[in-house]
Amino acid sequence: MNRYQPRKHKRPLKAIREKCVECMGGRESEGYVKRISECVSADCPIYDFRQGKNPHHRQNLTVEQRTERGERLKTTLINDKRSQKISESVFNPGLHTKP
Repeated sequence: MNRYQPRKHKRPLKAIREKCVECMGGRESEGYVKRISECVSADCPIYDFRQGKNPHHRQNLTVEQRTERGERLKTTLINDKRSQKISESVFNPGLHTKP
């Protein structure tokens, strides 16, 4: 049986995530993602980073930047054929409801 071997060179947050996966029994174990999100080891030094994201990194956006990004997201959703159904339900919430 070959155990999953993570790559040696990766970003620090990915390495932290891999450590949490390994701590919860590895990728072979069923439900490891749920166990990571429900981890109770708050005294663990990497507890805050267990989801693979830095909780201390916040983007301080101006109102103009927020609206510009929102408009860009809307146009991307409208133009993306794979998410056509999603964008229709987001922009027309009453469209798919039963009378």
